[in-house]
Amino acid sequence: LKCEVYWPQEMNAQQYGNISVSTLDESIEPSCTTRKFMVTQAKKVLEIFVGQYFRGLSLVGSKDVSSRECTQYHFTGWPDMGVPNDSATMLRFVKRIRSSLTNDKPIVVHC
Repeated sequence: LKCEVYWPQEMNAQQYGNISVSTLDESIEPSCTTRKFMVTQAKKVLEIFVGQYFRGLSLVGSKDVSSRECTQYHFTGWPDMGVPNDSATMLRFVKRIRSSLTNDKPIVVHC
C-alpha cells in the first residue's frame, strides 16, 4: 500500500494535539477495509512530564471534551500505477458507502 497512514494502527489510540483518535473496529475484505474510530477533541489538554521528559497528553474533564464516531471506508482494490481489474469492485464499494449514509452525517472523500 502506497499511502500515508494517518490513522491509529491495530486498535490503538493516537494523539494529535488536543485530538485523540481511537480505533473501535476494523473489518478487512479483499478490496475494502472499513474502520470505525472515536474522535475526541478536548478544550483543555494536560501535558504530562516525568522529571524533564515529556510523557504525553491527557484529555481533561468530561465537560471539556466532545466525541464523534467516524467510519473510514478504505478502497484497497486499486493497484499502484494501474487500474482495477473490473468496474464491479468499485461500484460495489460506492454502493456500500451510499447504503450507510444518513442525511445528518457528512461524508469526506480523500483520494
